[in-house]
Amino acid sequence: MKVWSLLLILCLLMSCTAAPAKIGVKLYYPANTGESLLGYEIADILTPQDTVAMLMNPPTDSALHTMFATPVKCQTVIHEGSDVTVDFTKEYYDMLPIDRSVAEACMVLTLTQFQAVDRVRVSVEGVMVTDFLTGDDILLGDRMEAPVVVELQVFLFDTVLQELSDEYHSVVLREGQSAERCLFDEMLKSSGSHVSLLPPKTRLLSSERQDDTLILNLSTEFVTDMEQARAEKAVSGIVRSFTALEGVNKLSLQVEGAPLTRLGSLVLPDILTADWSG
Repeated sequence: MKVWSLLLILCLLMSCTAAPAKIGVKLYYPANTGESLLGYEIADILTPQDTVAMLMNPPTDSALHTMFATPVKCQTVIHEGSDVTVDFTKEYYDMLPIDRSVAEACMVLTLTQFQAVDRVRVSVEGVMVTDFLTGDDILLGDRMEAPVVVELQVFLFDTVLQELSDEYHSVVLREGQSAERCLFDEMLKSSGSHVSLLPPKTRLLSSERQDDTLILNLSTEFVTDMEQARAEKAVSGIVRSFTALEGVNKLSLQVEGAPLTRLGSLVLPDILTADWSG
């Protein structure tokens, strides 16, 4: 009889295990006024998945607004270890660059409030569009909740005009990130009819300024994965984009630390300027 009583008590204890508690989370949204770029409202939320779902909807505070346009949908929120990957539909690319950057900042600042979340990244249809970011990577300006935003001139290939065309990307500068690395990341992204000509696996290994010359050291994929038909315009896009940075008039390209003098059949000079044409 005592044995059955003990078993019954154990079963009751196991069945009454406490459910996970909701926590008060600051949901970050863009602000409608010029006093601050971001604002937040607090909600009791159970999981990172619930958090993203709420960020996709308009906030209750009329001083804030959602950063996501109606066609954009969140497909999955994968929480592995201390990392969260948020995957969106392809309409994410149709958002303005500044809206994407602010959206990413809002998601990182919101999701990293969970004790089990240290890093967040964004993907579109399974393709990663950001590195893992922490809350400390979002560089705040002098104003409360206002990340530092830089404007970059990016030359991409216009599939309608069949030529290089520039557009201006306003992006949130992460702590420790140089303007050169930020610009290179933007050059890997396509936006509507403006497409990147860089092989998608290309990485910027390092950058160094010597007076008014910028030395870019790229990974080997820039050579091995480059389509010959795109080579000249790809190089021209890089040169025109990076010489648009303040203080940069000339560019020198390297691959894995060695000077890049040839890209397939395209011969390259040691020093490139904005008016270069292969």
